[in-house]
Amino acid sequence: MSAASPRPAAAAETRLVLFEVAGAAYALPIAEVLEVMESAPTAGIPGLPRRLAGVVNHHGEALPLVSREALFDVPGELLPPAQHVLVLADRGGEAGTLGVPVDRVVGLADATLSPHQLPGLVVERLPLRGRLTSVLDARRLIGRAGALIEVATMPAAAR
Repeated sequence: MSAASPRPAAAAETRLVLFEVAGAAYALPIAEVLEVMESAPTAGIPGLPRRLAGVVNHHGEALPLVSREALFDVPGELLPPAQHVLVLADRGGEAGTLGVPVDRVVGLADATLSPHQLPGLVVERLPLRGRLTSVLDARRLIGRAGALIEVATMPAAAR
């Protein structure tokens, strides 16, 4: 008797937080966003260029931020001032792990995500609210932020 072949994972209905960066539409599953906060003054981090990263006060704790320019590979002159910061937590934690400044949060939407994800930050592209929206994976976004900071702190000869 042969074993039954495993069934592919079913597509899942997911609530998404919709936001914009440089005129492009993005989304993150709401389960990966701890909070949406208003943009706040950012303090620098010694040893890191201020245009790359900083920290912001999040309920009395220092929440690291990585710039939209770096995370989304967008020239800074194309960006309006950030209106919101998405507070992300790694692996469903209760404390903020990373703040992602965004141009603005535009709302919520329900979507059926495919179990077959694309490699990279964008795991799927869906038409939502009349726009092609890039759905991101928060863990990959946090990983990208960590890699950008790691490269920025390396001695120039090692880059």
